[in-house]
Parts: sequence; C-alpha cells; structure tokens
Amino acid sequence: MFDLLRRNRSFSALLVTQFLGAFNDNAFKQLVLLVSLSVSLSWVAELGWAEESGQSLASALFAIPFVTFGALTGTLADRVSKSRIIVLSKVLEAAVMVLALTAFLLQSFPALLGVIFLMGLQSTIFGPSKYGSIPEMVETRDLSRANGLIQMTTFLAIIFGAAVGGQLLESFEQRLWVPALLFLAIAGTGTGTSLLIKRLPAADPTRRLTWNVFTEIRSHWRVAAVDRTLILCLFASGFFFLVGGTLLLVVNQYGTWLGLGGGDIGLLLALLSLGIAVGSLLAVKISGDRIEGGLVPLGLLGIALSLLVVRLDPSSLNHLRLTLFGAGTCAGLFTVPIRALIQHRPPKAERGAVLGLSEVMDFTGVLAASLLFYVLHGVLHLDPADMLLVVSLGTVAFLAGTLLFTAEFAVRLALLGLVLGLYRIRAHGRDNLPEEGGALVVCNHLSFIDGFLVSAACPRPMRFLMYAPYFKLPVVGAFARFMGTVPVSSEDSREAKDASIADAAETAASGELVCIFAEGAISRSGALLPFATGLERIATQGDIPIVPAALDRVWGSIFSFDRGQAFFKLPQRFPYPVDVSFGAPLPPDTPAWEVRNRIAELMADTRRGRSSYRGTLGYRILRGGRFSGGHGRRPALVNSGESISHRRLLLDALALAAVLARRLGSVPGPAQPPQIIGLALPKGFDAVRLRLALILCGRVCEPLASDLAAGELVDLAHKRELALVITDGQLPEEGAAAHDCLLSMEELRRTVSLADRLRARWINLLPARLGLRATGAARDPAAPAEVFSTRGRTGPPKRVLLSHGAVLANAQALQQMFALGTADRLLSLLPMQNAFGSTVTLWTPLLAGASILFPPLEGNGKTSGDAGGELPRATGAIGDLLAAHPATVLVGTPRDAELAMTTLTPRDLPELRLALVGGSALDPKLREAWRERFGLELLEGFGCTECSPVIAVNVPPPRDRAERQPGTVPGSLGLVLPGTAVRVVDPVSGAVLPPGEAGLLEVKGPQVMLRYLNQSDSQPAESGWFATGDRCTLGKDGFLYTE
Repeated sequence: MFDLLRRNRSFSALLVTQFLGAFNDNAFKQLVLLVSLSVSLSWVAELGWAEESGQSLASALFAIPFVTFGALTGTLADRVSKSRIIVLSKVLEAAVMVLALTAFLLQSFPALLGVIFLMGLQSTIFGPSKYGSIPEMVETRDLSRANGLIQMTTFLAIIFGAAVGGQLLESFEQRLWVPALLFLAIAGTGTGTSLLIKRLPAADPTRRLTWNVFTEIRSHWRVAAVDRTLILCLFASGFFFLVGGTLLLVVNQYGTWLGLGGGDIGLLLALLSLGIAVGSLLAVKISGDRIEGGLVPLGLLGIALSLLVVRLDPSSLNHLRLTLFGAGTCAGLFTVPIRALIQHRPPKAERGAVLGLSEVMDFTGVLAASLLFYVLHGVLHLDPADMLLVVSLGTVAFLAGTLLFTAEFAVRLALLGLVLGLYRIRAHGRDNLPEEGGALVVCNHLSFIDGFLVSAACPRPMRFLMYAPYFKLPVVGAFARFMGTVPVSSEDSREAKDASIADAAETAASGELVCIFAEGAISRSGALLPFATGLERIATQGDIPIVPAALDRVWGSIFSFDRGQAFFKLPQRFPYPVDVSFGAPLPPDTPAWEVRNRIAELMADTRRGRSSYRGTLGYRILRGGRFSGGHGRRPALVNSGESISHRRLLLDALALAAVLARRLGSVPGPAQPPQIIGLALPKGFDAVRLRLALILCGRVCEPLASDLAAGELVDLAHKRELALVITDGQLPEEGAAAHDCLLSMEELRRTVSLADRLRARWINLLPARLGLRATGAARDPAAPAEVFSTRGRTGPPKRVLLSHGAVLANAQALQQMFALGTADRLLSLLPMQNAFGSTVTLWTPLLAGASILFPPLEGNGKTSGDAGGELPRATGAIGDLLAAHPATVLVGTPRDAELAMTTLTPRDLPELRLALVGGSALDPKLREAWRERFGLELLEGFGCTECSPVIAVNVPPPRDRAERQPGTVPGSLGLVLPGTAVRVVDPVSGAVLPPGEAGLLEVKGPQVMLRYLNQSDSQPAESGWFATGDRCTLGKDGFLYTE
C-alpha cells in the first residue's frame, strides 16, 4: 500500500497537505469545545449559555458551511482546476488562523465561534477538490489504497489533534494565543506542501455556476439519483459523520461525567481515531485491488455491537476505551469503501458535483449530530452511557435500511464471507474489465457457486443469467431475485428465451456488467463444454464488448462435481485456492466458438504462469507418502509376489536419492544444462524407486531400453551426454574403466547405508515443504524432470525435455477426468520408457494415491512391458494377481486390449470401471467387441510426447444420467483436458478455423514440453502454442477428431 507514495509524489503531497489541515481543524475545534466546558476561564464562564450549549453550537457552526455551500464548491471543483482550489483553500486556512489568534488575544468566545464557522467554510472549499483529485491522480486499482491512506492519515491527524488540543488547554489555559501561533505555522506549512501537487486540468471548464444553493443541490441530486448504490453511499457517508459527530460530543461529556481533565478526554478521542485508522488499514488489506462494499454492513454491525460494551459497566474507563477503539475500528472498515464508491461511481465530468453533494450530506450529519446531542443531553438529560445505547440502536436501524434499499452491499457481504472463509481467490486481469459502462462477461462453469466467485473477483457489481428452476428453491431463489438475476432455461419457450436475452442485453447496454455461463450447465468432468450462441445475441443486441473469464482450480471444492457428486464430501483444502482470470475485451460480433477458445487459452495461461513449489513432482511425492496424513499406508506397487506401500516406496526412494546425490555432486543451477541420468531397467519396483529417487535428488531421468548391452549403453551415454546410466544387468569386469558411466542397480543397493535410511525417515516426518529443501529436489515447476525419445509425426527421432509442471499438470488433469482415488488399482500394460506409460500408468496413479498392478511376464516372473503389446499368456499368474487385487482401471494400447480379449474374462475384472487405450487408432470393431465382452466402453485417448503426453481423452458418462453431457463419442479422440487450449489452424494462412473445419492442431498449456534437446527447433513458439503436425477437427460438440 505504501508503495503508492513512492510511485506517486503528487498524491504524497496531497496526503501531507490534508494531514496538516485535518490536524489544524481538529486541534483547534477540540480546543474550542473544551474551552466551552472550562469553568476557570472567566471570559467563558460569565457566558451562561457556553457550558450548556457551547459544544452543540460550535459543532453546528462548523457544519453549516458544508450544508449551505457544499453543492456550490462541488460544482466549482468541476469547473476549475482542483489543484488550484486546494492551494487557494490552504491560503484561506492561514488567514482564518490569523483571525483565531486575534480572537484568543481579545478573549472573545463568540469570536471563536465565528472562526469555527470560517474554518468550516474553508474546509468546504477544500473537501470536494481533495477527494475529487484522488481518482485523477491514481489508477482505479489503487483507489481503495489511496482512500485507505487518506482515511488513515486523516484519523491519525484527528488522534493527534484531539490529544494535542486537550494538552494545549491544560498547558496554556491563560495564554491561548500560543496555540494560535502553532496553528498559524501549521497552516503555512500546509500551504507550502499544496504547491507540490501537480496541476490538474479542469474536468468541465464550461460548467455553469448556480448561486442558488437549493437549485444546485437539486441538480447534483438528479446526477446521483440514477444510481441507487451511489445514493445509499451518500446517505451512508452522512450517517458516518452523524455517528462520529455525536461520539465526539458524547465522549467530551462522558469524560467530564467521569471527572477527567481535558488531556485525558483528548486521549479518549485519540483512541477512537486510532481505531478508525486501524480499521481503514484493515479495509485496504481486505479490499486489495477492488472496492469491497461488503465491508459496509460488516462495519455497521461492528459499530452497533462495540457501543454496547460500555453497558457492561458504565463507570469503567477501560470499558469505555474498549468501546471507542472497537467502534472506531469498525467505522474505519465502513468508511473506506463508502468513500471510494462515491469517488468511483459518478461519471468523471460529474464527480465534483457528487462530491459536493457528499459534503452536504456529511455535514448535514454533523449538524444533525449537534441537534441529537442537544436533545439527548439538554432535553432528555440522558447520561453518556444511555446516549451511546441510542447511537447503537440507530446504527442497527440504518444497517437494516441499507440491506433493504440495495442488494449490492448484502451481496458483497456474502461474497466477503466466502472470500475470507472458504476460498482464497486470486484475480488476474481485472484491468480488462471496463471501469464504467456495460459489458458481457462470459465464463466457464465448474460449480454451484461460480457466480459468487466471479463476483468476488470483480471490482464492480454484476448481474447474472441463472438457470430458471433455481428460482424455485426457497433461499436461493429469494437471493437471486434480490440480486436482480435474469432467469433462463433451455426448456423455456422461444418467446421466454428471447425475453431473457433482451433483458440481459438491455441491462448491459444501460451500463451494468452481465455475466453468463455459456456452457449452460456445470461441467461434470471439469472439461470445457460447447458454448451456446445466446451470448452472441446479447452482445450484438446490447452493442457491448465481451469479456472472457476463466475459473480455475474450482474443481475439487465441495460445490463441484469432483468425484462424481457435489456437496456430500470433505473439502480437499481449506481455504481453497481459486483463480479467476479476465481476458482482453472482444468485439460484440465475436462468435461463441471464438470466445470459448479464448477462455480455454486463459485457463492454459493461468496454469502456465504458476511458479509455486507445490507444482513440482518432488513436493507431491513427499506429501503423498508422509507417515502421517497423505496416503502413505496404502499399497503403491503390487505384483504377484509382493506389494509395497506409498510410505515404504518413499523411504526407499529417499535413501537411494541420498546415494545418488553423493555420487553425482551438486545439483546444476538453473542456467546450467540439466544433469540427465539414464535408466536401463525393466518395468518393475526398482524402476519406480529410481524414478522417484532421481526426482528427489534434483536430477533428470531418461528411460532407456533394458535389453541393451553394456557397450551399447556406454555409446549411448556418450552420444547423449548422460551423466550416468543405471542398469539392471551385471557389468563386465574387463574394461571397467570404460564403463565408469555405468552403475548397476545391485551396486547402488549395497551403497545405501544405515545413515541414509535414518535420514530418509527423518525427512519423511518433516512437512513436505521442508522435506523438499532437505532433499535438494527442484522447487520450480519449470525445472526439467524427464526426457523421452519420440519419432514425432515428421523428421528424425527427437529427445523431448519435460518439466515438473508439465508432467504434474497432465497427471492431475487425468486424475480429475477419471476421478482416480486411493481406492483405485491400475493394471499397467504399457512400457514406462515412453511418455504415455510414464505419465498415465506411473505418475497419475501414484500421485492420486492409487495402486499400480504389474502383471508377471510369462516364464520368469519378471514384469512385462518394455515393448508393449505383450500381455502375458500365463492366465493363471495374472489371474492370481487380479483375484488378490481386482483392477479398477486398465490402461494399454489397442493391441493390449485385443490381447486382453483372449486372455481375460469378465470374472477376472469384476471391479473394472475404466479401460483406456492410446498410442494408435482404435478399431471400431474392437470397441464394440470390448463393450459386448466386459460391459463398458473402451475409452480412447490422444496425445503426443511433447504434450506430456495426453491432449484429449474420452471419459465415462456422468453419474447424473439426467445431465446430457456425453463423455464418450465413438470415433472421436475425446474431450480436451482441463487447462489445455487447442486450436485448429489453416495449414497455409495460419488462420484459426471454426468448429467442424479440418486443419493442423496446435496446443497450449502447462503440459507442453520445455524444448527438444540438441535440435535447432528447440522449443515451442514464444506465444506458447505448439504445432503437433496432426490434422484434426474440433467438433461443435467439443470433442476432438482426427482425419
């Protein structure tokens, strides 16, 4: 927040100028108020009316100029440069302080009251220009910060002013001309700082001044009356001054009632002002880059409750202190958004007029406070504690009125509870939302509370189109109507749909933000659904821009359909992180498919931009295998002879990582080439242990064929610049020096010491974040993790370098699409030497806490799969494995599925719920035969190594059969993974093609590779788009097809 002062020196000068002015005003006014109560000043005591009515009269005289001339000075602030008015008002302040010095020398209390009136008149001139200049000095995103600083320094000035005013009376009671000289010096200093404010142009130089005050007030009222929220803000600001003015008078009376001196009373008022300053800082912290209207009802409720504390013991000074500090803090929460909204909502040319009207309202409140105090004290003769009770009840009544008058503050309060309680919302691209004027915000739909999340991220009020049947729900329907939500439903008649669209277009055209979830339903898989074309009609009818918005990381919350159902599950994290991204506005005639493409790209960009250590494989491994929490005790790897738990696997990997770290030395830095380790191991437990160990010691793994001879591995290591190759075979004794780049798994096991195992157990007890530091594993998602070789669609074989974030993003997307969990057991029929087998059958189940089943290889008991497509014929061995550990998920190639048809029976797979194939095209006959034999769909996926590797996949239908969201379309490649953006471009022009037209496929997302190793075309385009070389079509149904 304070960085704004460094960036904006003109605003800093304004801040100092207004601080000095506020100090002078309050110190002088407090001095005069206490003088009216003084019995030792003969020239005051001889006036019989001074003690009884002096406070009320002084307060009223200070407020009258604001009420009388506030509208006129507001118009003046629009017509003349605000910076010039500020300088002029500071010169007038110095002149008024000269008159104050004269009044004290003459010892005339009526003259002091006249000075109070002139001081109010000077402040009336200063106020609209001060507040009106803030939006002209700072950006909208800094408006809450600027107002927070203004409020904080204002009330710090009040703190010092109230305290100093009381002390000055005690110290110079018989020489009051001395404080007057101090006030004159401060006014002169303020005049000097005002000259440092940059020259601001007049907002409306042609604006006509109307000297008839009442005509001017009516004119300003008509400007504000078109906005219900602005009207409420004006009344709320006036109410703030009513409460503050009343408390000022009551506290002075309370101090006298308790027998306190002027200095002690000043300290009580300082405590009230300190609370307001603290509350203002809290309001700025909570608001961030937006204006948080939800603080208004929260602050009002806090004021009402705080004023009741003193009722516990009215004679207790500590209770009074607690009351004043609590009420001040809540008042600070209340006033910052009110002041920011008054500055933000009016049109620029009318801002001064509205701020002038605001001054009229504010000091009408001060005037009303004087009258209220007179009634409570002079007519009803209430004691101060009862006066505070009256103020508390009035605050409750005003709170009820605000909630009934406009929905905005009530909605923002509910959103504030959501933001501070259940979710941690990060908004990106707020600058893409128009500061004023209408727009259509189009967003993806992932949960039942998406509207709340988008509203919480948006600095402006927003109206929604909502599914009409929800209006029939008791609480939801009433709240939706209160928010002005527009009902819409696919079951509506054509006339009803047209009416809803016309209503939304008219609302947006009138200057409001309207939000629509264009998918028309909550996604049951998290994948982006096709967009309805209603958004096109709303945008074109209203002639308004379209702002794409993307919700991300909502999947997994209790309000999403994660794990097949909403609500009835425990939250995965608390508070739950959510990203809301707003893209650049699109023209009104943008087609729906193009808006959908842009939202998909927003999601991809958001995920690509994350840089937290939580996005590394090492962190996820450590968190999942921890002794307490995670899924450490569940089986991780299972074959026909044994199984090991996730915790045991982690401990083994940590011990091996320590040995490898000693052998390989320090981890290369980010600017150095990665240290790549080759793994020539058959698929099995050891291969998995080593994969994890390499990740945990900060190295990069490159799987190699396990049947290569030692000499071939040495040649490969030199050719590919591998730092080390770990092999399962025995190394020949002759020519050992030539094999120094090779290490056998057996030798690696022998090198593990007791200290390594104890260290592994110690790391396992640490929180995952600390364990990550202890191991030396990568903490940047962009750090390289794995290398795979691919032949690609064109050209010679290439080596693809994948990052931690790429592999993790692909694994998490698959886990989401297939709802993989700790109860799943995945039968792995793929080799782990390629990206498909590695990501889908290793990282995805491992990070989900599932079990990986390794079928035995016929005849030798080893695990299969180096080449793929070799499902063992030993039906007895695999039958025993599946009998003990029934598979729920099967993954392989179409060839594997074909062999399974001849090897396995439905009795071998009684719990199978998913069967996924990829790597080559799926024959429709095989798909049909599989469905007939096993009673479920054979799901086809598509991808390439450069995309880690899955791009799209078919998924099972949603559990909610009534929801028409197909997960599988025969002949398609599937739905594009969440967080992945795809586009089909013309091979000649590069233009993006609409759905249904064939072209070349391009992919963007966090799973795209870092680069090719040792290739001239080493990385994707700077924009992040990777050209796969595949000729595809993106269907209107949202599915991807290949030719």
